[in-house]
Amino acid sequence: MLESIRRMPQSDVFQYNMNYPSLGQCVIINNKNCHKQTGMGVRNGTDRDAENVKETFSKLGFKIKTSHDQTVSQMRDVLTKASQEDHSHSAMFVCVLLSHGDDGVIFGTDGCIELKELFKLFRGDCCKSLVGKPKLFFIQKSIRSFAETFLKTRLDLLITNTGSVRSELARHLRQWHARIVLFIIGHFWATIPVSGSQRTLYCALQGNTEHLSGQCFSDSQVMQVKPEARDDGIAKKLWDVSEKLCGIA
Repeated sequence: MLESIRRMPQSDVFQYNMNYPSLGQCVIINNKNCHKQTGMGVRNGTDRDAENVKETFSKLGFKIKTSHDQTVSQMRDVLTKASQEDHSHSAMFVCVLLSHGDDGVIFGTDGCIELKELFKLFRGDCCKSLVGKPKLFFIQKSIRSFAETFLKTRLDLLITNTGSVRSELARHLRQWHARIVLFIIGHFWATIPVSGSQRTLYCALQGNTEHLSGQCFSDSQVMQVKPEARDDGIAKKLWDVSEKLCGIA
């Protein structure tokens, strides 16, 4: 067998055999609405993504199977049934998962499941008719909030206030009097770009900042912000509004 592979043209050694009657199945699982206990919001826009995926793979010649708002158990059942089918006349298998998720996990409507648990359903010992064939998984995961992502990492989050920095924004203004006003403000009250960038560079390059995570810096010094800026309730409201405006709530 090794000798026959060596005799093959080099370009064919690393190519899959596509000479099958059908390209294969494309299973799409699209989760838009999660149960309240998961803490996950509605994934606005995911239905359009699912339709675009369906249209794309249909044009390529795949047989499409779409499921919406699946629980963890239902997701497992959908992919278990797909793995147990006879794919001997298919060139490959495609799965597209659209849902909330995080590192190594994907959400059903009622909770999450490890991706590796879904992947193993298509291993050679579980799905023999796909042995030696491409098994493609496309995963689109929405992480609930940027803040939650930071809390799960060891990254330090420092906020810097560069103040007013002189720039060439005035060149876009057609009104000459507006240009004069901005010039006067920039000349007397704004800092030069080099000085403004030093504040950001200080926070980025200064070592031993673990104990300063979450602090706000001005002129390379920790500054005291107003009580309103430390109000978690207000911050939560602003975050919720931002999610709605961005279409991820």
